[in-house]
Amino acid sequence: MKNELSADEAAELVGKSSKYFRARLRERKASGILDPQGAWQNPPMPNGIWTIRRSYLDVLAAEHGWTITGGIG
Repeated sequence: MKNELSADEAAELVGKSSKYFRARLRERKASGILDPQGAWQNPPMPNGIWTIRRSYLDVLAAEHGWTITGGIG
């Protein structure tokens, strides 16, 4: 299984739309609770592509009550 996922891949694993998932990441970033080692944008701009570590996805899923299904890679 891949260790680093795109926001689209992570959203698929938790059964959410990519738009919804990216919005949750932006909210966490704006509130200062986003772990920069767990999720980041490249380039670090509003339209940057999100990358999420699998371990951080597990944390987000637990916090939000999401179920992770299947696997990628």
